[in-house]
Amino acid sequence: MLPLNWRMGFSYRLLGRFEEGVKDYSRFTINADMNKVLYNDDSDPFTRIFTSWTDDDLDYEIDETVFSVGGEYVYYDLIAMRAGYIYDKIGHIKGPSFGVGIHYSFSEVVRLNIDLAMQQAGELTDYNKTITIGAEF
Repeated sequence: MLPLNWRMGFSYRLLGRFEEGVKDYSRFTINADMNKVLYNDDSDPFTRIFTSWTDDDLDYEIDETVFSVGGEYVYYDLIAMRAGYIYDKIGHIKGPSFGVGIHYSFSEVVRLNIDLAMQQAGELTDYNKTITIGAEF
């Protein structure tokens, strides 16, 4: 049986506007989310959403949940700087993460993204260094 995740969060833009056609030079957004793997013997995904929270005691179920918060500052829709914090008690992963990104639009249709991140990796190493290159069409 494949695992099922329950993930929810919120995001709030502190600086910058959402208006159509308005381009702000600076944007700052804060984010928070939680993620819990819903696994048990129930084969129905809908009932698994509810029974996975009650098959163990509630304190253990909350300990299995991964919490994270962070913020992103974007300047001129070109350079992004990010910082956050993750707390995963069961996975022994907690601490800050940092990242930067460069996003360049060649036209209205094509955009190139290059992101670098240093994220907590648990007991194996202090930080996991990630490089992501992507193209949007």
